[in-house]
Amino acid sequence: ELVGFNDSYAPRSFGKIGDSIDVLVNNAGIYSINAIEDENLEQFRRVMETNYFGAVRCVKEVLPGMRKRGSGCIINVTSVAGRVAFPATSAYCASKFALEAFTESLAQEVKGYGIKVALVEPGIIDTAMATTNLPKYVENTIYPHGRRIHAFFTNPEKPEASPTLVGEMIRYVIESHDPRLRFPVGPDALSFLGWRGALSDEDWVGLSGLVRDADYFERVLLDTGVDLRWKHVRKTPPAQSTAALCLPAPAPLDEPLAMLSTGDFKRGLRLLLDGDPYVILDVHVQTPSARGASSLTKVKVRNLRTGQVFDRTFRGGDKVDEPNLAFRPVQFLYRDADGFHFMDTQSYEQVALSADEVGAGAGYLTEGLEGIRSVVFNDRVIALDLPNTVTLRVAETGPALKGATATAQTKPATLETGLVIQVPSYLEAGELVIVDTRDGRFTGRARG
Repeated sequence: ELVGFNDSYAPRSFGKIGDSIDVLVNNAGIYSINAIEDENLEQFRRVMETNYFGAVRCVKEVLPGMRKRGSGCIINVTSVAGRVAFPATSAYCASKFALEAFTESLAQEVKGYGIKVALVEPGIIDTAMATTNLPKYVENTIYPHGRRIHAFFTNPEKPEASPTLVGEMIRYVIESHDPRLRFPVGPDALSFLGWRGALSDEDWVGLSGLVRDADYFERVLLDTGVDLRWKHVRKTPPAQSTAALCLPAPAPLDEPLAMLSTGDFKRGLRLLLDGDPYVILDVHVQTPSARGASSLTKVKVRNLRTGQVFDRTFRGGDKVDEPNLAFRPVQFLYRDADGFHFMDTQSYEQVALSADEVGAGAGYLTEGLEGIRSVVFNDRVIALDLPNTVTLRVAETGPALKGATATAQTKPATLETGLVIQVPSYLEAGELVIVDTRDGRFTGRARG
């Protein structure tokens, strides 16, 4: 029996049937689209009460009966916003992050009692919550993020998917034996998750420093393929005026994207040099001592196609093309004699790359690894964009290096993928470590 509750005070409706419920789907949700300074505390409480505590109450009502019977299914519908925090949605994201953590803890607690627990994580879905039931919006806000979010949700032409997709995913979770905890759903869900996973915390926060709406939405479009733009953006309250904002269509993949100057150079920026795409690994600006001389910008770059790394120097004011790259979220499946096999998580097509094409990235790939993006240049996959960090198991370790101090002793460790890195001398085989894929350094110990 599938029972749905849409009231944050749903336990009042359970009565005596709580012990006989086989499947619980928590799908209640309300939204918030204001910056933290603009939002009132009552709305924070209301969102948390509905989105989080409502689900907690329902779970506590059905859990005793499911545990006694040794069976049952609990599905909490959260959101991509439960794993990716967006500006001007702090109350909503906080409630969904909380529900994600609650559900993950719950899954561990009831694992031995035959109860299936799952999270369904929709992307942008056409529901009343995101259209007719939007909360009060502070129109005279000084924060551009709230205005962007509000204009997007009130735009009838925004990209969105039918709620039927979510229903189909819920049915799949109930009827299948798929052991996964999280089930993203919607054409943009994996794009958002892959996008966030590919960026460092600093780069993610830095995106919101883009003041111009055009710059912000163009970056989202280029990184994820998701078009969040609207045709008409309210610059002032509706009674006064509106201003149109239309971005140009993306350039064909065989054309440069934009011209960059040396002042734009920073770590992670991509350049088109001699017809090949490169990524900047390091930047150093040398200021001339002689008056009137131009500054020099020295960069360390890596060829995205060949993996070759070298230094290059530019004079101040030099212009360089930005390559037009496409990024597709992929999951690593397995390796065999034919190479490395990945699945495009949007189209579900398999992509095979040779060892040369994967290059040094092979040392970070474990079966099932997500958060990877394939880099497409001129309609061809040329490289992989790996998550900034991965967790790998230590297969074996060597002796501590001679000459190291007692407080900084390291030793070589061979990881499960064959990658060899330096780790603290106290680590032993079998332990999990976090490795930075950008430089191959040990960054910490992971809990196993």
